[in-house]
Amino acid sequence: EFDPPIQPYIADALDGRESKIEAVFKRKGQEQFFNIKLIPVVFEDGRPGATVLFENVTEQRKAARDNEKLLARLKESEQRFRTLIRNLRSGVLLVESDGKFSIYNPAFLRMFEIGEDEIEKMDIASREWNALEVFDEDGRALSREERPSMKAFATGRPVKDLLIGFRRRADAPITWALVNAAILKAPGGGVDKVICTYYDITERKRREEQVVRLTRLYATLSRVNEAIIRVRDEGPLYDEICRIVAEEGGFPLAWIGLIKGQQVIPAAGSGRASEYLKEIRVEGDGELGAGPTGTCIHEGRAVVNDDFATNPRTAPWREPALRYGIRASAAFPLYRNGRTIGALTVYAGEPHIFDEEQVKLLQSLSSDISSALDALDNEQIRARTERALKDAKAQAELYVDLMGHDIDNMLQIVLGYLEMAREMPPGEVDREFIDRPVEVLQRSARLIQNVRKLQMIQNG
Repeated sequence: EFDPPIQPYIADALDGRESKIEAVFKRKGQEQFFNIKLIPVVFEDGRPGATVLFENVTEQRKAARDNEKLLARLKESEQRFRTLIRNLRSGVLLVESDGKFSIYNPAFLRMFEIGEDEIEKMDIASREWNALEVFDEDGRALSREERPSMKAFATGRPVKDLLIGFRRRADAPITWALVNAAILKAPGGGVDKVICTYYDITERKRREEQVVRLTRLYATLSRVNEAIIRVRDEGPLYDEICRIVAEEGGFPLAWIGLIKGQQVIPAAGSGRASEYLKEIRVEGDGELGAGPTGTCIHEGRAVVNDDFATNPRTAPWREPALRYGIRASAAFPLYRNGRTIGALTVYAGEPHIFDEEQVKLLQSLSSDISSALDALDNEQIRARTERALKDAKAQAELYVDLMGHDIDNMLQIVLGYLEMAREMPPGEVDREFIDRPVEVLQRSARLIQNVRKLQMIQNG
């Protein structure tokens, strides 16, 4: 069983509240430690659900206990400590009270991509060390004072299980680590040393972020389909789709571009980086047509750009993209009655973000948009056909009314002549009483023929 129980937190997630807890799983006298994250989700049918992420941190707790043992051994023999930490998988850094880095292991150098010749020149206050970009788990940049070693020295208290991300270059991927900073007291009571351990959780963090991104994309797909059903005008539909993709999907920019002559013109766009669209030009051919959107349109396939900073085909748009915090993009063709008419292009703030599963979901979304456009065309054709049938029916009813009125008049004339002829003595019937009804009936027959001709002309 978990201590504390996780059922109340599952109920919170079903009510739309995200939570994080630490729990111990006890079974047969054994203990395992977990960090548990509960994320609310909404299924396509609208039912609430919960994604529960379990991170087994038992090894980290064991590592923490190992660190305590290391600290004890450090007091006995620094050389023995150096030998011990060399083979640890976690990165280890010992910082002296003057800020010097006195001990570090190969795992630390690999994690921070620092060479031994570089680390010898660094200390806690050096420009090279502080040039490192450090973030909290929400992506906020940490100031120098908020970093684990500095915080431990400043407060005199250890730092426990602090999740940070770091990178040495703006175009490098972020490494994520769980950091503990333990303190060693000087005889006078001040902080003499700080020993930092860095447990690399980059892969776990990426898997967790992938689950969150896919959950958001499923919700985006559901919301877009709701909009397709609700919005029946093409322009407002484009606007609503881009807004949903940017907001629900968590993308800095999503736009729909349509082919107009040699250019791809934005029909709609949304997101914090939407001003980027005012600074770029996309064409169907040439250098300005060789990027993701142009290639997607003229080749009729999804195109992924993993990094604006390094992809040579995105050179014409690199400077404004990086200025607006855009690092990657993916473009998906839009069709109308089987013909490519444009593309849906989505942007991300991190490189190499569009994996296979995300691309499949976004392809499904673009297919839904294409189907919606076909449905709009079919609806317009149906509406025109209904109007034409209604007009034809009204015209036919008019013809019938006119014809009925004229034929009724003619029949009255015929009946009048025949009545008079019947009242005359036999052998004295004037020929006019025969010829006149015949003439009227012939006129009636011609009227019916003319109406039929008009109906034929009306039907094309």
